[in-house]
Amino acid sequence: MLDNYIGDLKSLRQKKRGLQVFILLTSVAPLFWVNPREQTLTLNLLLVFAKIGSLCGTILLCWQFLLGYRRYVSTIITDLIWVVTLHKRLGIAAIILITLHPVCITAYYYRKYSINLFNVNTRYDLGLFVIIGIVAFLILLLLLFTSVIFRKQIDKWKWYILHLSSYLLIPLLFIHSITIGMTLLKTSLRGVWFTVFGLMGALYVSRILFRLGIFSRKYRIARVRPETASVVDITMAPDKGAIKPAIGQFIYIYRYSIRGARPYTISDYNTSSRELLITAKAQGVTSTALQTLHEGEVVWLDGPYGIFSWEALSSGCSLVMIAGGIGITPFRRIIKLLESVQDRDAWLFYGCNTIDEIVFRKELQKLKHVKVVYVIAKEELPRAERGFVTTDIINKYIDGNPADFEYLLCGPPVMILTLELQLRNLGIAPGKIHHELFSW
Repeated sequence: MLDNYIGDLKSLRQKKRGLQVFILLTSVAPLFWVNPREQTLTLNLLLVFAKIGSLCGTILLCWQFLLGYRRYVSTIITDLIWVVTLHKRLGIAAIILITLHPVCITAYYYRKYSINLFNVNTRYDLGLFVIIGIVAFLILLLLLFTSVIFRKQIDKWKWYILHLSSYLLIPLLFIHSITIGMTLLKTSLRGVWFTVFGLMGALYVSRILFRLGIFSRKYRIARVRPETASVVDITMAPDKGAIKPAIGQFIYIYRYSIRGARPYTISDYNTSSRELLITAKAQGVTSTALQTLHEGEVVWLDGPYGIFSWEALSSGCSLVMIAGGIGITPFRRIIKLLESVQDRDAWLFYGCNTIDEIVFRKELQKLKHVKVVYVIAKEELPRAERGFVTTDIINKYIDGNPADFEYLLCGPPVMILTLELQLRNLGIAPGKIHHELFSW
């Protein structure tokens, strides 16, 4: 089974490279239709850069929008963190390129015709479409400031509402470009442009239908069983469109299809019944609401996503797993695999505030191969450490050179970031540190 991860990772890397190359080629392809024939070098350069900004920047923006739709992208690439990172980088690149367009085209028209395009007069034939372009550019700047520069200062729900303005951006860009873009008016690129934006329109409709639950995988709640006072195991059986999650993957769960969702690691999966299980802690509005799920209730799932643990499992090295609180959930299936295969040494360092917060305690006590070390912050527990998980505690228990291990971390951001820094200070290569952050 572990050999599968080696093949999956190799295939995933190839898909990532292929997607990046394809994005690059399709983004520069519109330049094939650009053929400036101005009388001076300056006018030609201004026109070319204006076209690079408008045509290439718009294609990049379309790709960025597509990568924001995880349901489609996941059919090719399951590493959602990588996809999100690429999504952000393409957005920044698109903004930079598109900014070239108003700057260069304004300079071009002013130099050639002595016309200032930003001095908009709707009495001119093209005035309305210039205004549409300006509105699209302002929306783009809004997205830049709220998503890149001031993201941490803005409440997530306010940011979400502001981010919905991105749905207006592509239609406005299409109207602006197809009505006054000379390359689109005079070349066969016009047909390509209609095709691209037709596909984007289909994507818009698909996203709306998905949020209405039409394309979602529907599951029914089979069991809700308490793990601790604030944590429940929720077992779901497929009703429409079953998924087959690999170890370390997560899903998004919608209790109501038109509401928001948050990710949950699949903490167990039955290959026979195809039932899957998530473990949710009452910490936050969404997770608390899941505590009230009842048998037979319908939920909608999106996924699976993620590759957490794949690189570590495929390496063959001994493992150090570090969990904080409810961050134990992705390790449940990993530990079951390690118990059955027993092909390497493995330790689990599990940090909790109190003894009662230990999740899966009965299962962990029965382990024979994986060695468990509890680290309790606020209480004493026999044969356990007191305080927080640190590299000093880890080195106290593991055998061998710490640099030879693979490290898997999941828990609150402050814990993960602190431990990652400590591990790097010990000389652990960054490629051997794999984390899954969660926050509420």
